[in-house]
Amino acid sequence: MTSRNVTENPAEHAAIRHLVDAYTDYTNAREWDNLGSLLAEKVVWRVMEGDAAVYSAEGRDAVTDAIKGSVEAMTFLVQMVHATNISVSGDRATARSTMEAIGVHKDGRRQNSFAQYCDEIVREDDGEWRFLSRVFLTKGTFVEPA
Repeated sequence: MTSRNVTENPAEHAAIRHLVDAYTDYTNAREWDNLGSLLAEKVVWRVMEGDAAVYSAEGRDAVTDAIKGSVEAMTFLVQMVHATNISVSGDRATARSTMEAIGVHKDGRRQNSFAQYCDEIVREDDGEWRFLSRVFLTKGTFVEPA
């Protein structure tokens, strides 16, 4: 892989990185309306463990509600995204990011999770980039007793 896609599409790369970072920020801040604004109307969300789908939701409202339910099941959650790799092709893009999260369940159990986000992103008619598909590929979850 070369840097040509970045040098030929610098504004798109910056906007898509902003999208990825805004998703993480809105998730950490529990700003569900703002998070929903980052999703295409027909977005698809999947949680995978290896090749097995653990959970999926389709549509902006269903996906927002699913993420909200997962996060609000915890008393504390901070998600951190690293090493985002973006490729732009016209009004479509893909991105892959490494994710680390630290959380505390309501019963006091502590959890560390590691995953990759594998994204399909589209630039919509209003010029904004939004997630069309977001796959959460679990790499490892460690839960300590309360």
